[in-house]
Amino acid sequence: MLFLICLTLVSSQISLPLRRKVLPQNSKILSTSPSDSFEIINSHDVQYTADVYIGTPGQYFSLLLKTGSSYLWVEKSSCSKCADFDNQFNSKDSKTYKSLSQLVSNGYWDGSYYLGVLSEDIVSIGGSKGLSTSASFILVDMDNGFKSFGADGVLGLGFNQDSNNTLTFMDNLKKSGLISHKVFAMYINFRNFDGKGNGNPASNLMIGSYNISKYSSSPNVIITYNLYNPTSGFSGLWIVNPMEVTLGGALFNGSASVIFDSGSPYIYTPEGDYYDIAINIMASMGVGCKIYNKIIRCTVKDRKILPSLSFSYNKISVNVDQNRLFRCGDGYCDLMVIESDNNYWVVGDVLLRQYYTIYDMDNMTISFTPAINNDSYATYESSMAGVLISIGAFLALF
Repeated sequence: MLFLICLTLVSSQISLPLRRKVLPQNSKILSTSPSDSFEIINSHDVQYTADVYIGTPGQYFSLLLKTGSSYLWVEKSSCSKCADFDNQFNSKDSKTYKSLSQLVSNGYWDGSYYLGVLSEDIVSIGGSKGLSTSASFILVDMDNGFKSFGADGVLGLGFNQDSNNTLTFMDNLKKSGLISHKVFAMYINFRNFDGKGNGNPASNLMIGSYNISKYSSSPNVIITYNLYNPTSGFSGLWIVNPMEVTLGGALFNGSASVIFDSGSPYIYTPEGDYYDIAINIMASMGVGCKIYNKIIRCTVKDRKILPSLSFSYNKISVNVDQNRLFRCGDGYCDLMVIESDNNYWVVGDVLLRQYYTIYDMDNMTISFTPAINNDSYATYESSMAGVLISIGAFLALF
């Protein structure tokens, strides 16, 4: 069931900059007091990473923030069968490290995988002024398929049902009393795929609270969906089901399972839906398109004729307008939707950049309010054009 809420303040919080129903006008909208902020890198608009320290003393890692996964994992320093990330964890250098002597393996739909030992140590996010707690993580001693990975590992922000009931970082923060409510919110900015940087304002992660008044362009508009929780068991993912998917008002999937994943830079669609977009819907709109390098490329003179993409539950929608759904060059536009082998949709940063998104783990809801600075256009302005598609295909780690 979809419902509207008037968001209230929770007591403990941390703010980390990362490197449609309408509420009544007099509704109480959250505005938090100032909190600590930490610079975090936005890499080409395909990776949003947080500064994380593990161990005593803390060893530094730049970790991909991923709501489509639940484990926190990093490579072992002596790993000879790893991708050799810039930063690896040396357990011998930590006074508080503890091996839990349990092997864990995990794989993603692109064929990449890792194997490691379930471990426990002090994990801090945001540096010395951030949140620090004893938490579980996977110390990886073998991985495959991560040679082009730009981070030092992953900080999963899913539920523990997706991590074999191993307590997640969010679970441990609440267990230790550092936050009173398992909620976090993300504002991820758009820099038109322009290298590494922060942007203005910087992308932001808040843990334990949210700040709608700062990061929403329409703070009276809040759309909230309940997560899919069937009697057969909760998946542990940020999934809404069923949703209607429309392109330019044309319905092409009336019962889609949609997973919202901050670690995936694009939108990923089942094969049948993908070709329906390319062949049927776009052609019916008078737009000539073809499959090019595994993406849908359309020839257009004016990008404003291109359609928007909508995901709707109970006729209430979240949308990606054409200015961000397509990336355009000289006379052509590429659809930021990529085919996958899954039978569900994975909705990543292409849509999530359009909204300030609130993830409420206690109430099992996901909320969207229109983000600030969401009206710029995605364009090709450099030689990164071909590179970003290959990066994006890899980063849909699921």
